Amino acid sequence: MRWRRESRLALGLALGVALLLGIFLPGAEGAGPRKKGAQQRARIVAQSHRALLSLYALDSRLLQTRSELAGLRSRADGLRLERDRVQQEVDVIAGNVKTSQRLLGERLRALYEEAYAGEPFVELADRPPGMRDVRDTNVARIHVRADERTGKAFAFCVIDNLWKGASSQAVQNLNLMLGLPETLGLDA
Repeated sequence: MRWRRESRLALGLALGVALLLGIFLPGAEGAGPRKKGAQQRARIVAQSHRALLSLYALDSRLLQTRSELAGLRSRADGLRLERDRVQQEVDVIAGNVKTSQRLLGERLRALYEEAYAGEPFVELADRPPGMRDVRDTNVARIHVRADERTGKAFAFCVIDNLWKGASSQAVQNLNLMLGLPETLGLDA
């Protein structure tokens, strides 16, 4: 790689020297008036000078780009290692979540039974409830289950919005606010 850069620089220098020497050597100006030859020489000198500067600028930019590319490759390698490490951690966590979800699946029903044990208007169902199960009642019927395949817990609850959602709920709340038994005036 280094010899290529050096050979480009040497070629550029040789080209510049040849152009400059050819311009200043006697008899190199060709036919035509001397004034025209001087202008032509000045134009060629300016063009060769710009060409050399462009060559150096391109070579400098090429070196800078190679350096930036090496830095980006190094950063990409670091990011790949970080991604692999995070993926391993995610796999471990996913395994732990699935294990805990299996445990949750086994305990989910027990947790809900414990939470709603003393509630007179909450019933736990063995299957997902429908509206027919709670029509004309003040009951909230709940079914819970855990899907071990996806690791998600599902809870289904159905109420009759005219009873539990409106009038019966108002009576139940009033009983609680007045310190009366929650079921007073309601069918449990």
